[in-house]
Amino acid sequence: MIFDVWEMEIFFREAEKLWFLAGIPALWPFVIWEARRRRRALRNPSILLHIPTAKLPGSCGRFVWWCLLSLGLAMLIAVLAKPEIKTAVLDPVYGRLRLTILFDTSLSMKYAEDLKPNRLLAAKSAVREFVNMLWSDADLKGEYFLALIPFAGAAQPFFAPFTTSHEEFLSNLGQLDEKAITRKGTNVGAALRAYDMLLLRYPSDDKETLDIGMLFSDGGQEEGRGGEEEIIPRLMEELRDPRRTQIFDNGDPVIVRSAENSRRVVVYSVGIGNVLLDARGNRISAPIELVKRDNSGNFIDYYREDEKNSASRPLQSRLDEDVLRLIAHEGGGAYFHFSEQSTLLSSLREMILKERREIAKRPRYQYKSMREWLIVPAFVIFYFLFGYGAWINRIVKKISS
Repeated sequence: MIFDVWEMEIFFREAEKLWFLAGIPALWPFVIWEARRRRRALRNPSILLHIPTAKLPGSCGRFVWWCLLSLGLAMLIAVLAKPEIKTAVLDPVYGRLRLTILFDTSLSMKYAEDLKPNRLLAAKSAVREFVNMLWSDADLKGEYFLALIPFAGAAQPFFAPFTTSHEEFLSNLGQLDEKAITRKGTNVGAALRAYDMLLLRYPSDDKETLDIGMLFSDGGQEEGRGGEEEIIPRLMEELRDPRRTQIFDNGDPVIVRSAENSRRVVVYSVGIGNVLLDARGNRISAPIELVKRDNSGNFIDYYREDEKNSASRPLQSRLDEDVLRLIAHEGGGAYFHFSEQSTLLSSLREMILKERREIAKRPRYQYKSMREWLIVPAFVIFYFLFGYGAWINRIVKKISS
């Protein structure tokens, strides 16, 4: 994809060092004095006798020498001032498509190490790869509306609302850890409710906009709560209700159904955890104990059911693919295991290219150092000025003879 260059500018990071350029004109009184002194010396009769056989540079040659010296010094001073070229490139901003990451930050994501170094960091890597694809892929490259919802036993619907800055989104992603949500557990229902709240608070201006939710989680099977099979279909029905909207009555938000369709929602789910195949080829997830480590990565203890009792049973977690498949099925999307990242990215890529619409262009500034553009010619100038290029003349003479 070719981007429009909006403007181009050369500037200096440390422009105050350019004041040293004022010292270069101070050399020229000395140049004039040297030229006059040279002219007087050449009028000496004893010197005039040797001029025809001498290889002294003429006045013009000396003038050129001083001009090149001044130019070389000016280049070196410019290098010290750190010159850069700033280019503003117009990037496309895409609408009619919004992407929301629902990210599990529960204890099982942090302390389960069936994915290295743990599930939480493995999931972050997958999300980061997806966001970078939106920027690096030649066909996708541009700015998209991105939002981030962390959840565990509860969820934060407005932790990072929609933004078109992928740097801001990745910065918010980097801040997530097991302490982002203080309530323990893995409540996927809370994540779906939070997603609904986000869409109600930030409705799209275009009723054709497709909202894509991507839930990254291990499913929370270690919680033992159950009941997701009954809760998820009802929550997903509300989330995907095209006429579900919010109005304010005396300043209080009230959820109503609009006369027209106001939103389209599709939810994908990504299972974070290891799976095995049994003798019949069926996928099974083995339980794994939750491990505590210090900042250096050394083993401390297991995360236990009773934190105050070191003899209590270590907590275990297993990937619950059933609940994640149910979310994707009810959400109109698809379920992908963590190992199927390439398939997930390919599927999302096709949907994004189909649904997006360019709504604006936004300048993005690029900075590139120009120091090498100046230091190389300055080196060449000084190399020849101080006689180190004489060997070239000898080679030329030898070839010509």
